[in-house]
Amino acid sequence: MLRAKQEIKRIARMDIEKFVKDVKDVQSNLKMDKTKKKRMSYLPMNPVTKKGYPSRKILKKQRRMIHWTATKKEEDSA
Repeated sequence: MLRAKQEIKRIARMDIEKFVKDVKDVQSNLKMDKTKKKRMSYLPMNPVTKKGYPSRKILKKQRRMIHWTATKKEEDSA
Protein backbone atom coordinates (compact mmCIF):
# COMPACT_ATOMS: atom_id res chain seq x y z
CA MET A 1 0.00 0.00 0.00
CA LEU A 2 2.78 2.40 0.94
CA ARG A 3 4.67 1.60 -2.24
CA ALA A 4 1.56 2.32 -4.33
CA LYS A 5 1.11 5.71 -2.61
CA GLN A 6 4.75 6.58 -3.25
CA GLU A 7 4.36 5.60 -6.89
CA ILE A 8 1.25 7.79 -7.26
CA LYS A 9 3.06 10.76 -5.67
CA ARG A 10 6.05 10.25 -7.94
CA ILE A 11 3.86 10.18 -11.06
CA ALA A 12 1.95 13.28 -9.93
CA ARG A 13 5.22 15.12 -9.27
CA MET A 14 6.56 14.14 -12.70
CA ASP A 15 3.34 15.36 -14.35
CA ILE A 16 3.58 18.73 -12.60
CA GLU A 17 7.26 19.10 -13.54
CA LYS A 18 6.47 18.21 -17.14
CA PHE A 19 3.60 20.72 -17.22
CA VAL A 20 5.84 23.49 -15.84
CA LYS A 21 8.53 22.61 -18.36
CA ASP A 22 6.02 22.69 -21.23
CA VAL A 23 4.74 26.11 -20.13
CA LYS A 24 8.30 27.45 -19.97
CA ASP A 25 9.05 26.04 -23.42
CA VAL A 26 5.97 27.73 -24.87
CA GLN A 27 6.91 31.05 -23.26
CA SER A 28 10.49 30.89 -24.55
CA ASN A 29 9.24 29.96 -28.03
CA LEU A 30 6.97 33.01 -28.03
CA LYS A 31 9.90 35.24 -27.08
CA MET A 32 12.08 33.62 -29.73
CA ASP A 33 9.36 34.01 -32.37
CA LYS A 34 9.15 37.75 -31.68
CA THR A 35 12.90 38.25 -32.07
CA LYS A 36 12.93 35.99 -35.12
CA LYS A 37 10.17 38.06 -36.72
CA LYS A 38 12.16 41.23 -36.09
CA ARG A 39 15.26 39.69 -37.65
CA MET A 40 13.35 38.23 -40.59
CA SER A 41 11.37 41.37 -41.34
CA TYR A 42 14.04 42.83 -43.63
CA LEU A 43 14.30 39.65 -45.70
CA PRO A 44 11.97 39.09 -48.65
CA MET A 45 9.45 36.32 -48.14
CA ASN A 46 9.57 33.08 -50.06
CA PRO A 47 5.97 32.65 -51.28
CA VAL A 48 6.12 28.84 -51.10
CA THR A 49 7.59 28.23 -47.65
CA LYS A 50 6.52 31.57 -46.11
CA LYS A 51 10.02 32.00 -44.71
CA GLY A 52 12.70 34.56 -45.44
CA TYR A 53 15.40 33.84 -47.96
CA PRO A 54 18.92 33.37 -46.61
CA SER A 55 20.94 36.57 -46.43
CA ARG A 56 23.41 37.52 -49.13
CA LYS A 57 26.27 36.93 -46.71
CA ILE A 58 25.22 33.29 -46.19
CA LEU A 59 24.77 32.73 -49.93
CA LYS A 60 28.21 34.22 -50.58
CA LYS A 61 29.76 31.85 -48.01
CA GLN A 62 28.02 28.86 -49.61
CA ARG A 63 29.23 29.80 -53.10
CA ARG A 64 32.77 30.29 -51.82
CA MET A 65 32.68 26.88 -50.12
CA ILE A 66 31.39 25.17 -53.28
CA HIS A 67 34.13 26.83 -55.34
CA TRP A 68 36.78 25.87 -52.77
CA THR A 69 35.69 22.21 -52.68
CA ALA A 70 35.62 22.07 -56.50
CA THR A 71 39.17 23.44 -56.80
CA LYS A 72 40.32 21.13 -54.00
CA LYS A 73 38.96 18.08 -55.87
CA GLU A 74 40.72 19.18 -59.06
CA GLU A 75 44.01 19.51 -57.18
CA ASP A 76 43.57 16.09 -55.59
CA SER A 77 42.82 14.39 -58.91
CA ALA A 78 45.79 16.05 -60.68
